[in-house]
Amino acid sequence: MRELFSLDSRLALCASFVSDGARLADIGTDHAYLPVHLVLEGRISYAIAADIAPEPLKKGHETVVKYRVEDRVETRLSPGLEKISPEEADHISIAGMGGDTIIGILEASPWVKDGKHTLILQPMTKVHRVVKYLYENGFEIVAQDACVAGGKLYTAMKVSYTGNCINVPPEFTYTGILTPETNPMHRRYLEHQIAVLGKRAKGDGKYKVIADKIAERL
Repeated sequence: MRELFSLDSRLALCASFVSDGARLADIGTDHAYLPVHLVLEGRISYAIAADIAPEPLKKGHETVVKYRVEDRVETRLSPGLEKISPEEADHISIAGMGGDTIIGILEASPWVKDGKHTLILQPMTKVHRVVKYLYENGFEIVAQDACVAGGKLYTAMKVSYTGNCINVPPEFTYTGILTPETNPMHRRYLEHQIAVLGKRAKGDGKYKVIADKIAERL
């Protein structure tokens, strides 16, 4: 077997939220690094590496073949979860894409609300929109962390469905359940959010209010 490769900190963060023994559907898999790595580590027994476009999926298949895990990682052309059946996976990772795209994928697959699936989400943009959507639609963030990858700050979250629909405060959509009081990386991530909100506040004062409420926790 080839030597196990390393995940960058962003994908490693996503990997940390996958339960041992899970059956994973990795949506937008690209090179299939996340599912292949988890299989090689012995963390999971089976994964579907799915992508909407043939070229990224080809790269993913090349990774699967290179590491000889064709019997445990299946590559599949699928727009979001369209070609995935609910019983094929209990964990669904959607990472490396925009927040609105993630919301669209979840909206198009109502079965993710069956209470049997764990979501691992890592939006590249509009994280606040994803958090707002999750809570308004009965989901809950059960774990969240932040990291730096390629010089940029990211957050990823582990999500479950509770059926309890909540309108969360605006500041919560930016902080989630991060704990800047005790975690320096979380503090760094939220300091960046405050800076971004500060720029937006020049055009709309509501963003200053949100930024000030987040700053109270730092």
